Amino acid sequence: MNKVLYLLFLFFAFSFTSRGQSNLEIKKVSVKEFHDLSKSMDCPIVDIRTSQEFDEEHLVNSVNIDFYDSSFYNKISRYKNNPLLLYDRSGNRSNQAIVKLKESGFGQVYVLQEGLVGWKRAGYGTTRQ
Repeated sequence: MNKVLYLLFLFFAFSFTSRGQSNLEIKKVSVKEFHDLSKSMDCPIVDIRTSQEFDEEHLVNSVNIDFYDSSFYNKISRYKNNPLLLYDRSGNRSNQAIVKLKESGFGQVYVLQEGLVGWKRAGYGTTRQ
């Protein structure tokens, strides 16, 4: 019952706040919150680690945009007006990225607080595909 109420809350929160607003929030979320958002929202999951790290393992259905690539902000800007789930290995690169994303006017970005390390520690799976 609590999960249903939580999902309904998320649905209504996103429905009402996304109307006519372009700069909503950039928020660090727990592993559980990130997992729940990845299941309840239809939005990209962006892995900002290097392509080599991504090839070793990543979250299912995630796309890779390397934070260290000189075209990172150009590539990620295609998601500027949409909700976005963002993660890295441990949270360090995400912390750097969110500063620039805020400056660039991104809204509704949810960052996995402990990165892939926390995701795996919590028992959630990854893939190589």
